[in-house]
Amino acid sequence: MARKLYFWIYFSIVFIVIRFVPTYLPLITNHQQAGLVFDFTAKPFYLLMVSIFNLLFDYVSLIMPVMELLSIQIFLLVRKPSLRSQFKSYVPIILHYFVPYVLIKAFVLSTERSMSVLVWIGISIITWVILLVFLINQRYSYAKVTTIILTTFIFSRILATIMF
Repeated sequence: MARKLYFWIYFSIVFIVIRFVPTYLPLITNHQQAGLVFDFTAKPFYLLMVSIFNLLFDYVSLIMPVMELLSIQIFLLVRKPSLRSQFKSYVPIILHYFVPYVLIKAFVLSTERSMSVLVWIGISIITWVILLVFLINQRYSYAKVTTIILTTFIFSRILATIMF
């Protein structure tokens, strides 16, 4: 339970940082502020640090539920509950991490309402869900799971930097 509380505190910090970037840098455009959430913004250095901070938030928002669900799967192998029971036990765990992730991505819509932002929100959500389902159904080591998640998020950020 403490992990979930710490994650919500981390979400609050990320949200506050992203929310108050225009106050710290008044000349930032709405497009640059949206870029903080989806890509690597390199100039000025402060925006790069905020962008990396948000990348770490994306990583943590996925690694924590994956690790919790993988630890539950050990018990599922022994007990073999129905699919409905598994779903009921997975959803509360997933929602604690998925909702803040979506809130950070959707916050960009308050500053930049464009089709590219909607597309990247959709890509981000789909990537998160696919990675979650894929990694839970595979029997990978902890190191492989973390590498796959981090590599995927870095690749999507680089792609967003090129396309956004």
